[in-house]
Amino acid sequence: MTGQLEAHVNEGGSNLSQGQRQLISIARALLTPSNILVLDEATAAVDVETDAFLQTRMKSVFKDRTIITIAHRINTILDSDRIVVLDHGEVGEFGSPAELCDSGGLFYKLVKESGLENSVPGWNGADGSSSGTKEGNGGASGKVEEIKEEREKEQKGDKGSA
Repeated sequence: MTGQLEAHVNEGGSNLSQGQRQLISIARALLTPSNILVLDEATAAVDVETDAFLQTRMKSVFKDRTIITIAHRINTILDSDRIVVLDHGEVGEFGSPAELCDSGGLFYKLVKESGLENSVPGWNGADGSSSGTKEGNGGASGKVEEIKEEREKEQKGDKGSA
């Protein structure tokens, strides 16, 4: 960017590309103390290499903070602690990347489509097993089912009391 730190930025960033605007927003987040950081497609307009650099940097800077990442790029979230997969506006799956790959469900299909099976931390890929998980995705998938059943009971209860 011409002028680097002294560059003129128009109101609303109209003289910047979408990627430049995203990078400035991320820089502002890095400079603003916060316990929770929400990233909604924060790196969608930057190249894959810049995305990887930013993800690594943010994880080190925000290591003691909670980062909620909304992303369509699978590689952006592969090393997250926990992932919630939405399916038609509903929670479809919840768990660590390795647990979700073990289950062979929605997340695994997305990972496979992206060709990233060998990039999932703690998952052995081709043999379909993870290291450090007990019985595949049982806990995570069971929790999603519990939540769904609880929601259905609440909805039935509301209808019955009306």
